[in-house]
Amino acid sequence: MTEAGAEVIGPVATVSSAIDAITGAKRIDAALLNIDLRAEPVYGVAEALVTRRSPLLFLTGYAVGNCDAEPAQSWLWVTCCLPARCVRACAPLRTE
Repeated sequence: MTEAGAEVIGPVATVSSAIDAITGAKRIDAALLNIDLRAEPVYGVAEALVTRRSPLLFLTGYAVGNCDAEPAQSWLWVTCCLPARCVRACAPLRTE
């Protein structure tokens, strides 16, 4: 992501550190979230991003039916992806 020009906040390993990173950030243009961090769902992190009007993309290996995320507020990525594919997927999320 940094090679594509993004300023990366993270990575973070826990939900609480993700919330801290969001709180401390001046601006978040887009976020990539794993569905869970250390077996803890990240939906609270997603809600914090939505509150800030920061678009997000879930990265997951779970089947769509096993995810509780609200599709209207995010995109679901069903399989793990290569970095170049993540960059392409994030391009429409940018809100300059």
